[in-house]
Amino acid sequence: LSGVPVIDARGIRSMLRDMLFLSPVAALLCLVVFFTSFRSFWGVVLPLAAPVLAVIALISFVATLNEFVIASVVLETQHKFTLPVGLWQYIDQKYSEHWGPFAAGVLIAAVPAALLFAFLQRYIVQGLTQGAVKG
Repeated sequence: LSGVPVIDARGIRSMLRDMLFLSPVAALLCLVVFFTSFRSFWGVVLPLAAPVLAVIALISFVATLNEFVIASVVLETQHKFTLPVGLWQYIDQKYSEHWGPFAAGVLIAAVPAALLFAFLQRYIVQGLTQGAVKG
């Protein structure tokens, strides 16, 4: 996996710390309005972190789904191959290029990532427009 989710998580942690926990008024307001630290986390911190968590989930899912290099080196038997390694078998050899089944497999493999993106799209757009509001 890549280091992008770690960098994103570190950025959201420092942003939330600066916004909420360094300001005594904001921390006191959270505790007064939401009564407990769990409810303040659930009602304030998690909605602010939802866009970044959605992006981290999407990047991690796509990176894991498309993992090829380590899987092609480590896995030795065909019944344990991951999807990218199995699809690579269709076009690997010089005279056995089966582009039709390969293209069909790529389209089928894209469906879970597209469904996850469609589910997380609301949070991603919310994160993109959250900082665009002036004032």
